Amino acid sequence: MKEHGLGIRELPGTLATRAQRYFNKHNPLKSNDCFALTLAEDIEGGILLTGDGSLRKISRDKGIGVRGVLWVTDELEKHNIVSRHRLHDALQLFHDDDLVFLPKIEVDTASSKAGELRGNTLGGNGLLPVSIATS
Repeated sequence: MKEHGLGIRELPGTLATRAQRYFNKHNPLKSNDCFALTLAEDIEGGILLTGDGSLRKISRDKGIGVRGVLWVTDELEKHNIVSRHRLHDALQLFHDDDLVFLPKIEVDTASSKAGELRGNTLGGNGLLPVSIATS
């Protein structure tokens, strides 16, 4: 996925120390949340991808852009990276999975939109750098 702007980055010691300070200061956050927050803060123009309410609030308070999973599906469609058919199927899986905590109405709306026109194109670029919290 490197061609679409995704990659693996390491945190140098100073940033790992910052992440540890965030972990000690913000009790509801998990260590992975703090690493993602630190990385998003360090990347110019970076955004944080998370659905965690506490992490979203802390990130916004620090001026970091925050997005959720449905934003990703919108971007995948907008940049023609995934066919509408695959998006529709993925959104349907989200809808049907009790362990996926997304607003059902918004998932249904996005799924219906993706199901209306089922294109089949690949390619695209122009994606933003994203730090993903995986807790």
